[in-house]
Amino acid sequence: MVDELAPGWYRADPGTERYWNGQWWGETRVAADATPQDFDRISPGGLALSVLIPILGLVYAVVKFANGQLRAGTSAAAISLIMMLIGTIAVLALS
Repeated sequence: MVDELAPGWYRADPGTERYWNGQWWGETRVAADATPQDFDRISPGGLALSVLIPILGLVYAVVKFANGQLRAGTSAAAISLIMMLIGTIAVLALS
C-alpha cells in the first residue's frame, strides 16, 4: 500500500523520479541520474545585492545629511545599518 512508503524520491516513469512526502506525490519529476544542487553555497548575486543595497542607503544618508535633511538622513542611515547587521548575522549563521 502507498501509505507505507517512507518519504523520499521514487522511480516513476522510466528514467524519472518523483518525491513522496508521506501523504501525496509531488508534481515535480526529475531525471533519475540528476545530481542534487549545491544548496550549501551562498549565491554570489544575493550576496552582492545584500552588500550593495545598504551601501547605497548609506550614500543616500550622507547626501541627505549634506543637504541639511537630518531626519531623512538619520532614517536612511539607521535602516542601512540594520540591514548590514542582519546580513552579517545571516552570513555568519550560514557559514
